[in-house]
Amino acid sequence: MLRRGLIIGFVIVSLSAGHSMNESPTGTESGRKVYKDLLQFKKQSSKEVQVLASHSHFLMSDVYKTSCRKDDSVLPGWIVGTATRYRLPVEHASAKAAMTDVYGYLLGTVDANGHITFSIHEITASDVSPETRARYSNDLVQQCFVENKNTYVADGPTYPKRHSRRCATEQGLSSSVARNRLW
Repeated sequence: MLRRGLIIGFVIVSLSAGHSMNESPTGTESGRKVYKDLLQFKKQSSKEVQVLASHSHFLMSDVYKTSCRKDDSVLPGWIVGTATRYRLPVEHASAKAAMTDVYGYLLGTVDANGHITFSIHEITASDVSPETRARYSNDLVQQCFVENKNTYVADGPTYPKRHSRRCATEQGLSSSVARNRLW
C-alpha cells in the first residue's frame, strides 16, 4: 500500500540556526510552532515527514539532529544551498553529509511504499557544457567553482533556559553560557 508523506521547505532550530528563521523572535516562535506541528502530524498520521531548506549556503543532511534534541523529535532534514559557499556550522558532526564549496542538487527517489530517499549529485566545473563556457568564459566558470567562497560561519542552535543544564552538559558548555541562549 502506498504511504503518502509530506515534504516541506523551511529551516528553524537546526544545525544552521544562526542563518535561518531564528534571525528574529517572530521567526523563531513561528518556526518552533511549525516544527512542533510537523512532529505531531508525523506521530498522529504515521506518515513520513521530510524538511528541505536552501537558505544556508552549504549542503548538509540531518540538520535537525542537534545535541539537545531527543532522537524521537528529530525530523529528517537537508540544507541544499550550494550557490555561495559559507563555512559549515561548528556543530555538524551529527550530519551524515556536510559539504561546503560544492555545487550540486539533491535528488529524491520514492520507493513503492512511498519512502523517500535523497541523494547528493555534485556538479563540477568539468560538467559545464562547452556552450556555457563559450557564452560566459572559462574564467567566469572557474571563478564560480574556485573563488566563490565566503568565510561566514552561521551560529548553531541555541537552547531554552529550561534545557540549559542538560544541553550545557551535552555540549560541554557552562550553565551560564547555555542559560543565555535562545532555543
